[in-house]
Amino acid sequence: MLGEITSKVTEKNTENLYHETFTNSAKYGIVEQQSFFDKSISNEANLANYYMVRENDFVYNPRISNSAPVGPVRRNKLNRTGVMSPLYYVFRATTAVYPIF
Repeated sequence: MLGEITSKVTEKNTENLYHETFTNSAKYGIVEQQSFFDKSISNEANLANYYMVRENDFVYNPRISNSAPVGPVRRNKLNRTGVMSPLYYVFRATTAVYPIF
């Protein structure tokens, strides 16, 4: 059913156009990695393999926690494009969706 209204993002940052790395927090949603961890986990050498996350894209973090027992799904509300590790699943709505989160 999700595949009927979304498509997986396979667009990678191959030309290193974006340097801001995002992360998907169960508590805070999509946030800048540097601010969340107080350091950068990614490095410039591997950003070409990261997925591009555009405004309103969704990101699934498969890491489970007490607050997200199946892993959080959040929408990019940062009003900018960044990149996300290939450990995350990035997808985009192909039709109008009205998420409650």
